[in-house]
Amino acid sequence: MSIKVASTEIISDSYILQNFNSMDGNYTGLFANANSITTVIDMDTPVMLASLSAATTFTATNVGVGKTAVLLLDVGASGYAPTFPSTFKFAEDTEPSWTGTRYWQIGLTAWDSSTIRVVATGYSGSGASAPTVDLGSTINTYSSGSNLGGYARTTLAIGSSGTIATSGTGTSGSTSGTVSRTWLLSGSASDYQIKWDGTGDTSYLISNSGLGTWLNGGTNLSWVIEEDDNDSVTRSVSGTLSIRDTATSTVQDTVSVTISADFSP
Repeated sequence: MSIKVASTEIISDSYILQNFNSMDGNYTGLFANANSITTVIDMDTPVMLASLSAATTFTATNVGVGKTAVLLLDVGASGYAPTFPSTFKFAEDTEPSWTGTRYWQIGLTAWDSSTIRVVATGYSGSGASAPTVDLGSTINTYSSGSNLGGYARTTLAIGSSGTIATSGTGTSGSTSGTVSRTWLLSGSASDYQIKWDGTGDTSYLISNSGLGTWLNGGTNLSWVIEEDDNDSVTRSVSGTLSIRDTATSTVQDTVSVTISADFSP
């Protein structure tokens, strides 16, 4: 049932406020609730709250011209990085680095049905810090070999000093997609644990520090896949390489890793 004042409807049957003009006074209960979200920014939700426990990629929904919303973002004590869609356009075309500042108030205004204008203001808070590890982008290393009696071999190696590298060898073959990088930005590698959830042709691993289990990041780890069958079939092991803080068991970063070998006599 609607509510009327002097025959004028002010609250409809759908609970919509209407016909309010020249209002005066105070309000104590009419405000937008802060709704917790994980990865989806809903422009039909006026105030959203996101607390990150890992690097997070956001998407947007219900984008419409003129819609506005506020995202209250906590990147956590470890400074987890948020990633926003390319349709998010930051003030002066400059997205914040998100490091060194923990709490953010992000204003969102839909310019059209896809583009969102963004203004982000950071408030340090306690515990804000820059990332201490970075596994980098996707790793996909492939080695080949030929000639009878030969082989192809690809290695994924994690160094005790905080390095990650891939390499390959093969009889009359070649290797592509090798990497050599340092994942440890500060601190000690032994403060972290590493896990590779590799699956696939695991029986072709001739060296295996362990799959699907957390290993000490301060030790030398390696996985080597070798193929010498005369069947011209590529053998691969793929999965997510993760690194976490040993003390808190909090995952700090992840990267997709594939190592492959193909012997074609």
